[in-house]
Amino acid sequence: MAKFQNREEYEKWKKAKVVGDQQTKAEAKSARRSNRSVLLIAGSVVIVILGIGISFFYRAPVLQKPNTHPFKLASQYNTTLSILVSSDTTEEQLSALIYSFKTARENNTLSKLIPPTTKGGALGDYAIVWIFIFSEPEWANRDKLQRFIDASPKNPSDREFNKEYVPHIKGEYYFAASGSEYGNLGCRDEKDISTSYRVLF
Repeated sequence: MAKFQNREEYEKWKKAKVVGDQQTKAEAKSARRSNRSVLLIAGSVVIVILGIGISFFYRAPVLQKPNTHPFKLASQYNTTLSILVSSDTTEEQLSALIYSFKTARENNTLSKLIPPTTKGGALGDYAIVWIFIFSEPEWANRDKLQRFIDASPKNPSDREFNKEYVPHIKGEYYFAASGSEYGNLGCRDEKDISTSYRVLF
């Protein structure tokens, strides 16, 4: 117990002690806040690092084409599609591409290759699929595709067009949910047959 000469000294000591205690408490509180801030910052850094690591090692699944020969969708008319391949595509590559459509149909993965042809239909989005393969863009456009599909065998103009159109078809794939499916190199349309025509399946 400290000794004081008089009441005034005691009051000064008491006042100084209260102020000192308050400063000590304030410093302790400030230190706790600082420690808490450091912990929060450190925690945030750890979370960010973990987030970067997870995003680096994890990738959301993305639909990609199977290992097929490269092609590009040129046009679509109802259930029929025209696709383009490069001009140097070999018969072996064409055959593999046509078989890939058959395999995709069997595995219900046609959506990875081509857009729906009977979207929302009672028998699914691919109840009928008819694909023509070209290497010349000018023969793969929608106008020519539509004219070929809608051609009448009794119309001389249509017959003449088909005779000119068919030789440019490099390959063909057809499927109908009713049970029909075939694939071939070239094309055969009644009397018009490609020189490269060969049945695959």
